[in-house]
Amino acid sequence: MLTFKKYLSPLIDKLDELKDFKDVDITSDVLKQEYPYLQNVTSIVSKRAASLFSRLKELENELEKQVLIIENETGDDKKEAVKIYNQLMKMINEHVKRINRELQILDIPYFGKVVFNRVRSEKFPKGSITSYIGKFAYFDRETNSSLITDWRAPIANLYYTNSGPTEGVEFTSPLGQQMGSIEQKRMFEISKARIKSIYDAKTGNTAADEFLLSQLNQKIGQKLTDIVSTIQNEQNRIIRDKIDKLSVLQGVAGSGKTTIVLHRLAYLFFTYNKQIKAEKTLIIAPNKLFLDYISDVLPSLGIDGVETNTYLFWAKKVLNWSNKHILANIKPDPESQMIKGSKEFLIQLVEGFTEYIDELLEGLPFSNSEKIYRNYYEIRAKSADITPVEALKLSVQKEKNQLMYKGSTTASFLRRNELYGDVITEKIEDYLKQGLDIMMIYKKIVSKMSIPSAVKQRTDKIVRKLRSYYTYEADDLPALLILHLLLNGSADVLRDYIIADEAQDLSYSQIYSMYLTTKKSNLMLAGDLAQAIREPNCIDDWIELIETTKKLNHGELSYEYHQLNKCYRTTIEIINYVTTRIDRVFPKSYLRPEAVLRHGEPVDVLQSDSPLVEGKSGDIKRLAEKIKEELDKSRNTIAVITKDAVSAQSLYEHLEKEGGLSQYLIPIGVENYSAGVIITPVLNAKGLEFDSVFLIDVNSDNYPSTFESARKFYVAGTRALHHLTICFTKNHPSDILQV
Repeated sequence: MLTFKKYLSPLIDKLDELKDFKDVDITSDVLKQEYPYLQNVTSIVSKRAASLFSRLKELENELEKQVLIIENETGDDKKEAVKIYNQLMKMINEHVKRINRELQILDIPYFGKVVFNRVRSEKFPKGSITSYIGKFAYFDRETNSSLITDWRAPIANLYYTNSGPTEGVEFTSPLGQQMGSIEQKRMFEISKARIKSIYDAKTGNTAADEFLLSQLNQKIGQKLTDIVSTIQNEQNRIIRDKIDKLSVLQGVAGSGKTTIVLHRLAYLFFTYNKQIKAEKTLIIAPNKLFLDYISDVLPSLGIDGVETNTYLFWAKKVLNWSNKHILANIKPDPESQMIKGSKEFLIQLVEGFTEYIDELLEGLPFSNSEKIYRNYYEIRAKSADITPVEALKLSVQKEKNQLMYKGSTTASFLRRNELYGDVITEKIEDYLKQGLDIMMIYKKIVSKMSIPSAVKQRTDKIVRKLRSYYTYEADDLPALLILHLLLNGSADVLRDYIIADEAQDLSYSQIYSMYLTTKKSNLMLAGDLAQAIREPNCIDDWIELIETTKKLNHGELSYEYHQLNKCYRTTIEIINYVTTRIDRVFPKSYLRPEAVLRHGEPVDVLQSDSPLVEGKSGDIKRLAEKIKEELDKSRNTIAVITKDAVSAQSLYEHLEKEGGLSQYLIPIGVENYSAGVIITPVLNAKGLEFDSVFLIDVNSDNYPSTFESARKFYVAGTRALHHLTICFTKNHPSDILQV
């Protein structure tokens, strides 16, 4: 018997149990007020879930029949059965999704409540609106009334922006602005349709902090989850900000940048559903491990179809490059990387492209090239949507047509010399084909730039065609993509919205290439300049980046700059430990993270006789014992963070051999975020979080007292949710550890 029950939440077997409230102890006045509503919601949701489950069983039976026909019939009967089978599978998949959504709502139907007393106005009568706010809206079909309000709805904004009962508030509904006061704000902890706690928020009291602290304390190292119940006011403003502008979010470690941008996407799909579609949206992240870490958030908010990618793979996809385009097998050059990622390089590239097109037109193998030149700029001036390639072809065709029909003498001459005319046309087409090759354009523009000659020579040597394939360097890719977009336009690859996370590690050219593929400047960058640990560090000022983008956009650019300095991830003890040690070398302009509410264990120190990566048996066993202690505390995810990939590989081998941790170790290179002990360089840990973190060999040679080392220490230390252990060799601690 075919069954799809295994794809459903276990709550499907508890529908009768969950809707039976006879044994629930409802003693307090607050519970007496709230349980009747929860009982009603639970009854309606469980009834709908049961109905859908019943229909799923019917579909399974129908599917079984079609399987028998497919196995036993031939010809048209079999073809028809296959067709019906595919239709049934589609319906079953949809029912599984719908049932799981119902069960998700049944488990935690809502987390907040706001009572809004509306004053009388021209559009609205005086009245009271009670909204229970949850992850998804829910309607009672029999009464056609709203049971649960979606967290993205306009009235839910009152819940997020007010700490308790408040006079003189307003929200903008689809029918207009409604004004009044908040009479009540409540927060709920509900699980399996049972109220665990209720927090009555009142202005000046600690209920909101207690609710937030309760949620933070429950957090364990796992894939990133939604925060709809605990979105803070400053986060809410960013999530609900308007569209059609460049947005930059600068946030300290643990401030929720990634979570905010994902919730912003969910909000945009809800509020601007005609302008922004999931399938036309893109998220750029630093690596595949990070992409896996964030992969559950949007589906948990009911969003599917958003493309997630790294910059390298996305750029190659836009260029439509096949396996014939390969990265050159050559050691990266830091000077070349820094120059090609800089603001100055980007500006020279864009300006150089304009100059190149002028030279291309002037060099046309045609006596009337100056007319084609004029035609080109007339066409471009009339329509900004026409790409340079299209304008070039149109201007050549226009001049050819004018010559053909200019006068009988010219026309008859051309008719008599048709072959000659075709030769001229072919020469022009060959000239343009060669002249519009982006690799050739790039090399010519770079050759004229005000940059070191060594970088020019390196580019000329590496960016080229070799027999049947092309070579390039990773730091050439953004510039090549920009030239492709400037030349051919972005109509085929245009996105409604793009989000780039960990954007502080991107280059000017990478960011500008993404900007060129967004509608109406709908690009959002999230990052922290203090965490820019990927060499080279090209961006050190967000405002300078914004101004550069504005300059390249002819002085026109709408933008918003947001800043967050509260850390919700890490305990006060860990944040205080880390910030006091980076304070001496961090610029004063960099905001230090401010830990929120949560206390925890003090930071541990583990001293070794030799550097741990050298693998001395006694040192490795002591480290392994410390890791086991954390595992015994039910710390699901433990990160052992080294300075680089070579150190990570070495330490992994030592722990596997000597530490007795084989069953917990996550193999090097695994790109799925999962429970266990991961040994990773600090660069790959960026943006992630773990229950416990061990920072390895914080010695004077690995972490000298420099800004760059302090950045790495800051990134590594702030990955910890609950516990941090600093490891260093006896008598050789880094000066960064000194207070």
